[in-house]
Amino acid sequence: MHIYSIGAIIGDVLNTKTELIILIAVIAACAGCAGPGGTGLDNETVSLGGVSIHPPEGEMWKMTSRDAKQVTFMRKTEKGREHSVTAFAMLLPRPKAVTDGKSLLKYALQATMEGYRDKRYTLRDSNAWLETGKNGERAVVKFSAEDRGVPWNPGEIYIMSGEDAYFLHPNGKTLLLLAESQRFPAGATTLDLGPELAPFKASAGN
Repeated sequence: MHIYSIGAIIGDVLNTKTELIILIAVIAACAGCAGPGGTGLDNETVSLGGVSIHPPEGEMWKMTSRDAKQVTFMRKTEKGREHSVTAFAMLLPRPKAVTDGKSLLKYALQATMEGYRDKRYTLRDSNAWLETGKNGERAVVKFSAEDRGVPWNPGEIYIMSGEDAYFLHPNGKTLLLLAESQRFPAGATTLDLGPELAPFKASAGN
């Protein structure tokens, strides 16, 4: 497995603007929540474009939004909105330039760069790699960024830490994004949620 950094990727910038507006809107909406107020999960599997999305495990998780193209889960924490945890799945149009694992990896890295170009964010670190699952390759981006635009505490530095995984949908016309992230004040640490997130990250048969 070869790990790439954002700075190592060069070439044509893919057309990610529309998808990124959607992604940033989802993240921003979650950032302003005091806590998950959605519905309980009961291990309900959600279908997005025929792909089964498994919810995270545990009673602390709630489904906070769902439509034909996305589903969002949030986890309750002891810190409330000071430490938010989000996992969401989303269907995105497949750019014409994404034809294989290599181009998918390039798209994933560039999407991360674009997503944190806003002045409120400073991207601290980002690495990416390709993995092979039962249904083909997926591009995984692990990232960390500073956020100085949290609405309830403007000017203070928060950390956004997470992982995005992009899959080529079996229909050939769509990408599936599985994303999980945590936002917390600088100096705090991430919660170890590996076992809880395992069913979600195993969605799409990977």
